[in-house]
Amino acid sequence: MDDSSPCPTGSTSRPVGPCSPPVQLEHEILTHPDVVEAAMIGITDDRWGERPLACVVTVPGSGLDVAALRAHLAGRIASWWIPDQVWVLPEIPRVPTGKISKVALRGRYADRARPPGPCPGEPDRLG
Repeated sequence: MDDSSPCPTGSTSRPVGPCSPPVQLEHEILTHPDVVEAAMIGITDDRWGERPLACVVTVPGSGLDVAALRAHLAGRIASWWIPDQVWVLPEIPRVPTGKISKVALRGRYADRARPPGPCPGEPDRLG
């Protein structure tokens, strides 16, 4: 990865936040041993217009530490790509064909600074 370029090239998806390609972010988050699913969406940010929000599903009982996930990403991706917020969800919505439904994720969460309350089964794990 080349940190010298503010906007990486080759992303097949729309960037979220300042030039952070969601496919690459999802891939790097999935390299963490406690994460089994990941999806990135953009959320409104006063300074940048939009920042990435990581929605993850963890290995049952893993107790993912959001700070540890951010530390895991440091050095793997540009520092400005690292999501400010990581939400641990019980599941990530999918369309009938099995693909992750980012439309559903955006509909539920993109206009919120935090989910409306704890996610079912994940009471204290929002970062």
